[in-house]
Amino acid sequence: MQTDTFKNNAIWNTTGSLTYALSQWLIIVVIAKIGTPEMVGEYSLALAITAPITMFLGGKLRLIYVTDHSEFSFADYLNYKYLSSLLAILLIIIIVGFTSYNYSVVMIILLIGLFKIHQDISELLYGVFQKQLKMKFIGISKIIKALMMIVLFTITLYYSNSLILAVLSIVIVSLLILLIYDLKFAKRFVGIRFKINFITIKDILLLSLPLSIMTLLNSLATNVPRYIIEMRLDLSSLGYFSALLHLIFAGNILIDSLRQPIIPILVRNYRNKNRKNFIKIIAGVLLLCFIISFIGLITAYIFGETLLTIAYSADYAEFNDMFIIMILASGFIYGTLILDSGINAARKFKIQPFIGLLWLVSSIIISFYFITAYGLIGAALGLLIYSFFKFLTFLALLISILGNKHWADF
Repeated sequence: MQTDTFKNNAIWNTTGSLTYALSQWLIIVVIAKIGTPEMVGEYSLALAITAPITMFLGGKLRLIYVTDHSEFSFADYLNYKYLSSLLAILLIIIIVGFTSYNYSVVMIILLIGLFKIHQDISELLYGVFQKQLKMKFIGISKIIKALMMIVLFTITLYYSNSLILAVLSIVIVSLLILLIYDLKFAKRFVGIRFKINFITIKDILLLSLPLSIMTLLNSLATNVPRYIIEMRLDLSSLGYFSALLHLIFAGNILIDSLRQPIIPILVRNYRNKNRKNFIKIIAGVLLLCFIISFIGLITAYIFGETLLTIAYSADYAEFNDMFIIMILASGFIYGTLILDSGINAARKFKIQPFIGLLWLVSSIIISFYFITAYGLIGAALGLLIYSFFKFLTFLALLISILGNKHWADF
């Protein structure tokens, strides 16, 4: 019965996540085909600027809620999310106010910020379904949202040739799905009320702060190559790099769909001190990650130029060597996500900010050197080295956790 439940949850979560990931990639494809590399660069820059802010203030609340042992109610987490979302949009407005970007870029950044906030609130609501092992609701939500977004985005960009209006369309879709579907069905399982308790808010803030800092540092480290490309090269170069990298990060959604159903199982194994099964699950999904990356590597080596031409245009196919290096890095990127699941299942949050700071410093040094010296191909080489370093640090941390003689001693 447990196996059947896991399979059903994995199928729904994977289907929904893949559909949503496909829609996010198709947005890049649509911009590349209808618009210009500069437009791709503007869209990618908006993601790079808003992601650290929304992810920091998001605090990985879904993960904390799913692993919560009845310390706080869901309403407490949701009220915290409302306040942090308000702060996020204010920070984005302030930061944009200090930039010299043109009107189009500023508006796209603000709209992407709103989209990210809607996405984060839905993500917390998905935690309700995940904790109840009702991943079907997550899958349906993501599928509906994905289909509506890509259709409206394509139509809007095609007829208006305005990236601002196209991004506005996905902001509206994300808000509608949040209000009409996610909130509605989450109420079946949890109480949802708006009541601010500042003591509870403070407690959740202190609990989530280590993960928030880690998420901020990780997001900054991930986006450092984009910042440096935009500064040292130009928006067109950023557009080419981001379009290829988006194919790699789209795989993150697939891996995330595989790891989300195993997190509650890892938590139970950790609490029950079942180290053997804990390791078996982690190792099995890690192997699957490396297999996926290897298949991608062979595919890119043989058909890469053709695939990039079909997906984007012949201009992008000229960067197939860079794409192959990125896929090589993907195995370590995906593997780090799985190791992260094991570490968080053990609720080892406090050490993560220090690791995140190490990642950020290494990303700055590696990216600045390789991009300055070798241009876009250097950005790909830097990604490979940095991803391998991240994987090794989390592997060392997980081995340390598993080797602790007081394992699962709360």
